Amino acid sequence: MRKPKIESVIFDMDGTIAFRDASDASYISFFRRMGLEDQARVITSKYDDPVRNVMSPDNHQRQFEETVALLRGKRATEPREIFPSIPYAPGFQEFCRYLRSHGINTGIVTLSLLYAADLIREENDMQLAYANEIHILDGIFTGTGTLHVRFGSKGTMVRKAYESLASVGERAAYIGDSLNDVDPWSSVALPLGVNLHHPDCRQYVVADFADFREVLDFFKSNVDLQHKLN
Repeated sequence: MRKPKIESVIFDMDGTIAFRDASDASYISFFRRMGLEDQARVITSKYDDPVRNVMSPDNHQRQFEETVALLRGKRATEPREIFPSIPYAPGFQEFCRYLRSHGINTGIVTLSLLYAADLIREENDMQLAYANEIHILDGIFTGTGTLHVRFGSKGTMVRKAYESLASVGERAAYIGDSLNDVDPWSSVALPLGVNLHHPDCRQYVVADFADFREVLDFFKSNVDLQHKLN
């Protein structure tokens, strides 16, 4: 097998690089810390397919608007107060250090919140994070937000991510964990799975792994990294 030449790596967030325990996913963890977990769960249950972990784009818009509206008038807690310690997947930070040492650009595309994604980006010296934004005005949540990454748009956002990193699909890898990642996987040269949530995902990836220690071993043996760090 010819080694793929990779110059950018894009990651899914929840279930893949962090927040692998579904009961402590970043979205619900945020609302738990805000004292709104039960209300957020009731809203989400109206729109979510718990078996396939997917929503229609319209249902995702409604779910996001209704849950974010719960925050109206509350003090905007600092991200580090909400997530004092990110629960990373085993080996993820080591893998990021390996990519940085080879000048590889990295980013996150997630259906969850920018609150968590930006912390991960900062802690791991990543170049970008595309996620969903909660609006704040004068230190107070407005009760509104912007859905930058919605169900059905993730493939488009992953393409936007690697293009922002001055890369192309033929030189990009994407690492995800669920059926929400089918379009992103199809948009890159090297689609990989970590901690896959559904057996149907395997048909869309070149290889899948339990954690990032295995991903690191795979990259060292099977991937030709191409320096693109600006």
